[in-house]
Amino acid sequence: MGGTCYFGDDKETAPDCTDNFQIVQSMFSAYGHEWHSIEQAFQALKFPKGSIGRNVILNSSPEEMEGSGPYGIRVWIYGRRGPPNFPEWVIRKSWDLEKVKVMYILNLAKYASNESFQIDLVNVTNGHRIIGQPSTDSRRHGKNWKFWNENIQMDIRRLIAKGADLHDVITSVGGLSGERVEKILMGESNED
Repeated sequence: MGGTCYFGDDKETAPDCTDNFQIVQSMFSAYGHEWHSIEQAFQALKFPKGSIGRNVILNSSPEEMEGSGPYGIRVWIYGRRGPPNFPEWVIRKSWDLEKVKVMYILNLAKYASNESFQIDLVNVTNGHRIIGQPSTDSRRHGKNWKFWNENIQMDIRRLIAKGADLHDVITSVGGLSGERVEKILMGESNED
């Protein structure tokens, strides 16, 4: 998903932290690497460790004067078909089962890295439904990325509001199957 979410009945613009393309100036850490954006991390992690695909995206920094949108689109394109003049890239075999979980963990890590993101998410959206931007149609359980991104943002807001340690949540979620995480995000579990 690229683009800031909306919230409430009037579709007010949510904080920038709800945008997976947002360039995090201080970067954030997840899966053993430092990342500029959720989109960069997500696209890189599609590929096996040590692969050309992962390394090219991992080492793709925003260019001078390149904003969040253009940078997000660039790494999204790399994740879809690779940079120009590269052969077809091979995505991890487990990716379809793990991608929602990976997106959730990346967002948790981004929010854990910056207290102002947490404050903005909780205080600005103030309990209203978060509405994601239209996104690519990657369906799991009949749900697309718009659905997953909305529910990831709202679940993280819930965790922050109740005072959860997001680093502990990352550890806990890391031990769950991708399918279990999806069920939690679909509201099929009362577990935290």
